[in-house]
Amino acid sequence: MAEGKENENFQQEEEKLKYLEFVQATTDNAVTSLSNIYLYAKDNSGPLKPGVETIEGVAKTVVIPASKIPTEAIKFADRAVDASFTTLQNIVPSVLKQLPTQACDTSVKESAE
Repeated sequence: MAEGKENENFQQEEEKLKYLEFVQATTDNAVTSLSNIYLYAKDNSGPLKPGVETIEGVAKTVVIPASKIPTEAIKFADRAVDASFTTLQNIVPSVLKQLPTQACDTSVKESAE
């Protein structure tokens, strides 16, 4: 039982994006906003509502399978970014890796004064 839960947690961790999670969140927000606009327009379409519903049914058969493509593309890009960062971490000297942290610390100290 515990092994199954560990496997499930590993799969969830594997599905989670490391670097491009903001792209997925932005896409989700855009889809939600556009869906709300569409529903508002559909509710206020008056006599055109039956035609809109007919077109909506046809469009769903195309849009739903196509909606999975961007998610897979984002996952692929995230894995590519991860591979690049892993390669760079092996190449870049440790002194250069510390520079962004030092710059951030310095800016925080300067803004506090």
